[in-house]
Amino acid sequence: MQKKSSNLSKAKMITTMALLVAMSVAIGWVCKTYLTFGPIRLTFENIPVILSGILYGPIVGAVVALISDTISCLISPNPALNPIIMLGAASIGIIPGIISRYLFNGSKTLKVIFSVFLSHIVGSMIIKSIGLHVVWKYPFSVLVFRIPIYIAIAAIESIVILAILHNSRLSVMLEKQIKKHEE
Repeated sequence: MQKKSSNLSKAKMITTMALLVAMSVAIGWVCKTYLTFGPIRLTFENIPVILSGILYGPIVGAVVALISDTISCLISPNPALNPIIMLGAASIGIIPGIISRYLFNGSKTLKVIFSVFLSHIVGSMIIKSIGLHVVWKYPFSVLVFRIPIYIAIAAIESIVILAILHNSRLSVMLEKQIKKHEE
């Protein structure tokens, strides 16, 4: 009976991961299509990635990020995988997983805000900007505009993620899912 419950729990986690990947890819496609201006893109595709890290930990966060980034890249009009940008994407899934597991045990709000902002500082502002500079030769004088954009994006994503996590119906479901995953 225990093995059947464990398999069901794993199946639910994989299904949730697939849904988060699909959400990230869909949001990313819309943003790449309508909100991209050279190296500057307004995007909220990291909401599902950050949620996966918070809900399931750093490994799942990284897996969701890498799969989302790969699919998103392959369906874009000019597919070109950039390993540095993929590392930045992975860090956006890993950082919330680490923070949610090991820091700010009492405050969900502080945990989410710190997770989102640190993820974007490390992943979007630093690592991905380096990838854009190294691979596609965008000058840092242009890439510096990513800083205020990702501060604004992080603020909006924090509000959205907190709203999702504070939704009473969704919160109960997520808490059950997390407890089953931790067992």
